[in-house]
Amino acid sequence: MNPMFGIPPDEKVIQKELEKLGKALDVHEERCPNANILQGIITLWLICTIFHIPFLYYFMNSTIIGDLITSRSDALSVLGGRAFPPGLLLSRLFLPSGFRIDRVYAEERIDAIIRGTALLILPPSSQRIKMRPLDETETDAVFRKLHSFTGHNLKNIVENPSHEGPEPNPGRYCFRLHKNKVYYVSESLVKRATNISRKNLASLGTCIGKFTHGGSFHLTIQALNLLAANAKHKVWLKPTSEMSFLYGNHVLKGGLGRITDSISKNDGVVVFSMSDVPLGFGSAARSTQDCRKLDPNGIVVHHQADIGEYLRMEDEL
Repeated sequence: MNPMFGIPPDEKVIQKELEKLGKALDVHEERCPNANILQGIITLWLICTIFHIPFLYYFMNSTIIGDLITSRSDALSVLGGRAFPPGLLLSRLFLPSGFRIDRVYAEERIDAIIRGTALLILPPSSQRIKMRPLDETETDAVFRKLHSFTGHNLKNIVENPSHEGPEPNPGRYCFRLHKNKVYYVSESLVKRATNISRKNLASLGTCIGKFTHGGSFHLTIQALNLLAANAKHKVWLKPTSEMSFLYGNHVLKGGLGRITDSISKNDGVVVFSMSDVPLGFGSAARSTQDCRKLDPNGIVVHHQADIGEYLRMEDEL
């Protein structure tokens, strides 16, 4: 790598490492003539470290390493020839949708390197993936959950113009994933957050929920203000029932003050006090029609989150 920066190479180190690489390739040439093992190693390695492809291109075409490999026909057959076409390597990769941006980035860098217009350096993936937009599956899960509470008002959340940041036009609010939590944050703030390393970035914008290890998305209490402003389905609690709900209990028919019409079973419901203060949210246990003929101890809304969590679960929020 030293010649790329105008530094004389250390021939002793190069020769020592070339001997090691030569021995490894000799073993493969002798014992693995079908190249299956080496090809599997190379494919998996490239999947994990796609940003190394430009370095490989450099090594194969501009250093003695190329001769070391092309002199062995079996190793050469795996790599696709002395030219070591980056397109051939990329075509072997299977990248999930979450890595689509990295692949495009790598292809652009490789193209620039071939033309001689870019330096052969890619930033480590840990620096490029501090936080990221939601992929298609994650977006679908988040929007489905929000839609159950807001209905067509979801459009207001997605298209809401931002008023945060020093720019005269801070853009709109967007969704970002960071450490399995989903944040609702202005585009202006996202641009600034990219300058902070992943391990030092604690939070940004408003955390509205998180993904479990199984891939399910759950809204958290921090999303309450967003849901309350755009709620389609609402219930109001009697003053005597507010404390019970704030301790994590379900909403019973006896504590129900008011309820909006056209609520169906399992719809997302925002819970308010009689003075229109949002207290939490949950899912409808029964439709509006069924609630009217329910006994006082019957469950109307299954509890999901309430503002009492700010005290009960302070360390987790």
